[in-house]
Amino acid sequence: MVHFNLGKQLMSAAIAERTQESREFTQFVYKRLFRHRANDWGDLSEDDKARNDEALKNGDRIHSSFDIPEDLQICDQTKLWIITEGDRSMTTVLFPSDY
Repeated sequence: MVHFNLGKQLMSAAIAERTQESREFTQFVYKRLFRHRANDWGDLSEDDKARNDEALKNGDRIHSSFDIPEDLQICDQTKLWIITEGDRSMTTVLFPSDY
């Protein structure tokens, strides 16, 4: 396992709002950030996971996707994305609809 620099950690306005509303959701987000940094890419296809593994070596962008448990979902948001830029300067947590 290769830990990598997350850089500046940001979240979309929608994620920030949801974390203010729910401690459980906040914990979910932080646990997924830890998994992302530990090379656990979540609920991606095997091809996408392999692309992330390669991105660790060549400095490309890394993208993880995690299913949100039903009891933490809001406004039909069922996935949480985490994207680390190729230069590792920034990691953003967002809903797919924020992209």
